[in-house]
Amino acid sequence: MSKLLLVLAPWAAAAIAQTAVFQSETRAVQINVAAVNRDGNSLTGLQKENFTVLDDSKPRTIQFFSEETNHPASKPSARQTVIVLDGINTEFIDQSYARTQAIKAIERMQSTNRSPS
Repeated sequence: MSKLLLVLAPWAAAAIAQTAVFQSETRAVQINVAAVNRDGNSLTGLQKENFTVLDDSKPRTIQFFSEETNHPASKPSARQTVIVLDGINTEFIDQSYARTQAIKAIERMQSTNRSPS
């Protein structure tokens, strides 16, 4: 019996060493929104139920919501472009590439929106 235990002991130690470890973390993402009506006036009294946040086309729960009215709203233009870069979950080299490509895209949009002189 003692020989059998000696043979199993290294196997048992290896099994314990191979036990999977699950690690988890939670991150909050802040999204600021300026809501205006067609006349460019700020919309007030909005609640988190008035918004939907999607992540990979899946609805996410809004955990924290607050209304700030100290920012004057500007009248929206006919076309608005929003570019969001994730600086927390994206590797630095990928952030650098995304930033460069975003700048190029904005420059192309600006050059096509200029009126000919």
